[in-house]
Amino acid sequence: MAASRSAAACAAICGAVLFCGPAVAGDADVTPYRVAVAVTATPELGETVAFDAIRSRVGDGLRRAFAPAIEITADVAAENYDKRFDVALSAVAGKFRIAVTEYDATFAVTSAPVTVTAPSARGNHGRVITDAAVAAAAAAFRPVASIRPGGERGRVTLVPRAARLVPTDRRAVRLDGRFLTAFLVSPGRHPEAAADVRRVPSTYLAVESARGGEGFADGPVGASVISPFRNPFARSRGRSRFAALAVGPVHAETELSVVMSGTPSVFGPTDSPAAGRAVLVTPLVRDGEEQTRFLPRPAEARDVILDRDGRMTFPAGRPVLLEIRAAGRTVASRPLLPGAVATVVWRLPDDRYERDFRLVVEEIESSLIETVAARSVFVRRGNVALDRGDIDDAERWAEKAAGLPGAGVFLRRLDASAAANAAAAGEAGNARATARIERERRRVTGTIKRFLAGTAIDTLRERIETNRDLAGLVPE
Repeated sequence: MAASRSAAACAAICGAVLFCGPAVAGDADVTPYRVAVAVTATPELGETVAFDAIRSRVGDGLRRAFAPAIEITADVAAENYDKRFDVALSAVAGKFRIAVTEYDATFAVTSAPVTVTAPSARGNHGRVITDAAVAAAAAAFRPVASIRPGGERGRVTLVPRAARLVPTDRRAVRLDGRFLTAFLVSPGRHPEAAADVRRVPSTYLAVESARGGEGFADGPVGASVISPFRNPFARSRGRSRFAALAVGPVHAETELSVVMSGTPSVFGPTDSPAAGRAVLVTPLVRDGEEQTRFLPRPAEARDVILDRDGRMTFPAGRPVLLEIRAAGRTVASRPLLPGAVATVVWRLPDDRYERDFRLVVEEIESSLIETVAARSVFVRRGNVALDRGDIDDAERWAEKAAGLPGAGVFLRRLDASAAANAAAAGEAGNARATARIERERRRVTGTIKRFLAGTAIDTLRERIETNRDLAGLVPE
């Protein structure tokens, strides 16, 4: 009994190695998918279900659903498949619970589970489970496409794999209306080495419905690029290529975690959550006319405050643009497709020193405005006093203007704050923040020198001395 329970709990594997065929026919990729299927069941279910029959029928059902894009066989030990369906069977409240995930071996990414339930039917377990598992697998299937950069800015051409091998009503292997994530695939240094696969950061592709929404595209299709980068698909080197994996099935929500790297501590720079930071969330929608680009919709933008762990949660839905702002300017931004993955970590350089410096700059600029305004008023009143011949009153206004903080006062505070914060940012390894602090220091220095040059006060004093000479009031 124990042995049977153990055997039922172990994975029963049926594999798929696809037939060989031409790689490309014209502009359509007709390379079939090599697919494996792994079936597991809980011990209690293994005692009541003809497990071997279920394993065989799941394979047969997938063959009927996807052939000739795939062909199911019984060998998976070589692990040379492109995709693997993991079918987990269990019993809940007298019903079968079937959870199917799709693992893509090229990109090493596992989908969210597609979970369905089926009624328990004595003597017909195989057919009930097979039908439910095949439907779940079809929902979990994520098509793959190669990316052809170039052409119109913000758009690429996608060539879906194996789309021409199946009838036009089988949406599972097609891309119409779907979102995809992008990857850079570089082959290994020698034939036996594994390929180096890297996700293109924060970049998504959105495919329009082909042919005006009629039917499905089995050849190249256009896709809009949603990315914080101007050209995320710059020409690859050597044998590297760009590829894309369709998003889906979606997760119920995506948890975003914003982390500030390079935060100083007694143990050296470390990571810390961006607790309490505000994130501006703006929906991204297709432009009204061409429907080929995704643009922000500012009217629906909202500020969201990160919790004490630097986290926030987005329910699955349309893409959004995330922006982190400081001192009225955007310091970091990225798009997010809620539901594409369960968790996203947004790692940013610790900008506390840059923010501290900007606070000082804001205070300096506020005081500078008040000083310039007051100086202008005092000088004007001094000139009015001279116009009516009151030299003593003009002298009093000139002294008041001269008594206001001069350029040196502002520059010393500015330079001291810039030096301290730039040095701290450098120690934290944030060279970009150091450079931005220096650029801001030079800008504010120019502003201070321009508005506090002192020429207006000098001109007023010259007028006062001239009027004294004319009035014969110059002291010996």
